[in-house]
Amino acid sequence: ALGIVNKMKKDVAEGDLTREKIEASLRIYLNRLIPEHGPLQLVEGRTSYVALIGATGVGKTTTIAKLAAIHKFQMNKKVGFITLDTYRIAAVEQLKKYAEIMDAPLEVVHSPEEFGPAIERLKDRDLVLIDTAGRNQKSAIKKQELQNYFRFTPIEEIYLVLSSTASEKNIQSNIKEFSDFPISSLIITKIDEAVTYGPILSIVAKANRSVAYITTGQEVPQDIEVSSPLKLTEMILGQVSYNV
Repeated sequence: ALGIVNKMKKDVAEGDLTREKIEASLRIYLNRLIPEHGPLQLVEGRTSYVALIGATGVGKTTTIAKLAAIHKFQMNKKVGFITLDTYRIAAVEQLKKYAEIMDAPLEVVHSPEEFGPAIERLKDRDLVLIDTAGRNQKSAIKKQELQNYFRFTPIEEIYLVLSSTASEKNIQSNIKEFSDFPISSLIITKIDEAVTYGPILSIVAKANRSVAYITTGQEVPQDIEVSSPLKLTEMILGQVSYNV
C-alpha cells in the first residue's frame, strides 16, 4: 500500500487531488500489480490433468466439483476424478456423490504406485481433476509424498487453493510451504465470507501468482467465477461485494 501511494504521489499533481483522479490512478496501479490468468483451457483431443492443492478446509473438493460441473454441463466435456485424500472418508464420499451426479468415473488412489494406472484408466476423459489431502503443509514427509504423486504424471495445471477468511499469517505460511510445487495459479475461496477484500492484493504479491478463479459460496456450479485484474481491483476498492 505504501509503495502504491509513493508512486501515485509522482503521477497525481497536487492541484488535481480529486477523489475521481485518485481512484482512476489507483485502478491503474492495482491492475498492473494483479497478473492475468484466465479460465482453464483444455486442448482438443488430449486429456488435461489438473490438481488442486492446499491446506485442510479451504474448499478444494467443492471447488473441484464446480470446475467439473462447468466443463461437463456447460461445455459438454468428459470429466473424471482422482482423489488422493483417502485420510478423510467424508472427502471420498463427497466426491463420489458428485461423480455419480455427473456420471463421471472416480479413481481412489492410496499410494503413488497406484497413481499412474489410475491416470491410464482415465485417458479417454477430456478433463481429469485431482483432489489432494489437505493435511499439515508444514510436514516435510507429507509434502514429499504429494510430490511423489506428481513426479511422473502429466499434470498441466496445479492450482493452490487459499481461503480469503484465513489469517494473513496462515495464508503466508501456506504460500511458503507449498512454494516447492510448480503452482500455475491461485484459486481464492470463501469470498462471500470475507470481511474485506484488501488482503487479496497481499496474497497475489506474496505468492507472485495470478488468480484463476474465486469462489463465492457453496452452490455447485454457480458459486465460482473466472478472476481478472479488473474484477479483483473493483473488489479491493469496494466497488463489488459478495457479502450477504
